[in-house]
Amino acid sequence: MFTRKSGIAALFTAVCLLVAIGGCEGPEGPQGPPGTSPVYINGWIQPHTSLDSSSHAEVEVYNIPEIPNVEINGIPIPLQYSFSWRIPYRFVHLDLPISAGDSTELLVTYTELDGSSGIAKAGVISPGPFEITSSDTSYDTIAVGDSLAVRWSQSDGADIYLVRFDFQFRYTDTSGISERFYCTIDTLMSDVCITFSPTELFPPIAEIGSVEVANGHFQIWAINGPAKEGDEGNITGDGMGFFNGWTSGGSLYILVGGSDSLVNEAEEPPNRVPKLMRHRANSVDSYRSNQQVFRAFCRASFD
Repeated sequence: MFTRKSGIAALFTAVCLLVAIGGCEGPEGPQGPPGTSPVYINGWIQPHTSLDSSSHAEVEVYNIPEIPNVEINGIPIPLQYSFSWRIPYRFVHLDLPISAGDSTELLVTYTELDGSSGIAKAGVISPGPFEITSSDTSYDTIAVGDSLAVRWSQSDGADIYLVRFDFQFRYTDTSGISERFYCTIDTLMSDVCITFSPTELFPPIAEIGSVEVANGHFQIWAINGPAKEGDEGNITGDGMGFFNGWTSGGSLYILVGGSDSLVNEAEEPPNRVPKLMRHRANSVDSYRSNQQVFRAFCRASFD
């Protein structure tokens, strides 16, 4: 499992550096030719699987002199919106004929300011189909105070797995006060198993008088392409950035035995921090932190 690293800190450092450079004063030299910032592309595709009836592709293109043409496997991707230079051109397709395990080629073409042709491209494999194997159904039940282990099969072509897990535990403590306890996890995994400890899922057992609601939702994706912090982008040619293939491995609902909670009662944690809350180190903060830093660079330099 990858440990937490601060993508926010890296982003803050990049922005401060740009501000510092822009604020420096000194002798003014001769005027040079106008510079150009590179075209930046950030995209992903989630293919058809037995768990997903349709594919979904999104591509964002920054700092480009005109609306580009975007294709995936030769199929045009429609422009969804672009409001200003601060918002990228965003292209979306919701029904591409691409399945898990297929090769995927991204092509972005446009005309440079000098009239020459700009071509940027990238290729990934949509990771092969896989599934959660630790439960025979879409539900799993644990007891109060138990740990939870979730396993999944290997996905061919996966470079890494993305895990998302939300678990809520609402209870009345021994003083008769209603309390909330949350576990929210977003993390990148190289393994095919993750275990959540009792201290991540539950408050101290001695504090629990009765259980009000207790349930959770686990999701897993396989990712191909650069995703870990420090990975270089895979866009080549007249552009830079990242293009990834995602494949869903499904989801798993978690119930707590002996409680009256139902799956459809699951809710998002409130904005305020509850009295009791547990949060695993969120290593996905570092996921695509390099893309975030570059976006900060683009937006700051466009000013």
